[in-house]
Amino acid sequence: YKIANNASVLHKFNYFMYYSMLKTFAAKYKSSVKKIRTKYDVDGEFGIKYQAKGLTRTMVYYNEGFRRQKLTQIEANTEVKVEYKYPFGRF
Repeated sequence: YKIANNASVLHKFNYFMYYSMLKTFAAKYKSSVKKIRTKYDVDGEFGIKYQAKGLTRTMVYYNEGFRRQKLTQIEANTEVKVEYKYPFGRF
């Protein structure tokens, strides 16, 4: 996604996926989205704390954004193979 011209479209996709996940958890636990966000808040981010090998670890939802990175001169000379396939549906 870093060299895509429309990488900003991923922000919308991320938003829909995030709130879809919250709504799924809210329905599963018969709660509201606000209560789920409050329950799983880890330092201002949505995260899950778990035990592994005697340590408490945290897994947080991706929140670093999708910024387009322009190619440098060296990378611009390399050939990029573009192969577009439909990810959903029949062919």
